[in-house]
Amino acid sequence: MIPRMDVPEELVEVGRRQAGAVSRQQILRYGVSDDVTGRLVSSGQWRRLALGIYAMGADTWIQRVWAGLLIGGKHAVVGLKAAAKLWNLPIDKGRWERDDPPIEIFVGRNHGVINSTDWWRFVRADREGQSVPRRTSIAQTIVDLSQTMTGDQMASLVGQAVSHHRVSPNDIRAVLNTTARHKQRTLLADIVSDTADGVTSALEWHYVHDVEHAHGLPHARRQAKPVAIFTVDNFYEEYGVIVELDSKAYHRGVAASQDLERDRIHERNGYLTLRFTWADVVDHPCQTAAQVAATLSVQGWRGALTHCPRCSGQRV
Repeated sequence: MIPRMDVPEELVEVGRRQAGAVSRQQILRYGVSDDVTGRLVSSGQWRRLALGIYAMGADTWIQRVWAGLLIGGKHAVVGLKAAAKLWNLPIDKGRWERDDPPIEIFVGRNHGVINSTDWWRFVRADREGQSVPRRTSIAQTIVDLSQTMTGDQMASLVGQAVSHHRVSPNDIRAVLNTTARHKQRTLLADIVSDTADGVTSALEWHYVHDVEHAHGLPHARRQAKPVAIFTVDNFYEEYGVIVELDSKAYHRGVAASQDLERDRIHERNGYLTLRFTWADVVDHPCQTAAQVAATLSVQGWRGALTHCPRCSGQRV
């Protein structure tokens, strides 16, 4: 006799909630025998994803995420780049449109070893899970990812996550403070502090450290509104000077017109605007610092430009 292949609606609903992935334990719980499961696989209605893990629907990245959690067990939590994608954090987003990130699953420190595959990497470490599917918190995800990031990548990730109100600097600090070992603890802590001060991008981070701090310039207000209309990157309020940072070499069309209009409005209100690109700030920070210092001096600053170790190699 051919076994019946009816699938209880309750099990179908479990599959829907898990992007089509179900475990053998869940299947048996709803009265579907191993024989019926085998027939469903043989007929092509289901697919076997891993030992004891089956797929009811089409193959998707999120289905593999759920499968990884089912393999990992009750303490399993999605982490690192997969968690970043689930939270829609700004990291490798262009790449993810072409290639999905690897799925890394924290399974708990006391879990037995699970062999990794092309789809999953299992990490024996403890993590708290949030949301559905279970993943590390945004703050924990940032702290974990930052261990292998450059300063630019870290500043961009932290700045955008905070400026878009996804997480607070204090949330990140709290996780970092409870992390026993972190390869870049000091750098991440500095970036979080800068972000709390209003730094929202890698370019702004470079300006603060390589231009302003390195050359003894006064401290600007970040993300300020000199005339309560436009937010500016850096505002030297005492001297009426605005420094705007553009990641592109120049703007075209509407963007360029908007920049000019902003500058005109600020000028009518007594403020001077300086604009710098990535090349100005990152490749020629000493020349940029000299330009800012000269403008501030005209506006009443009585400080002196400090020479940094790079100044001898640049014409300032």
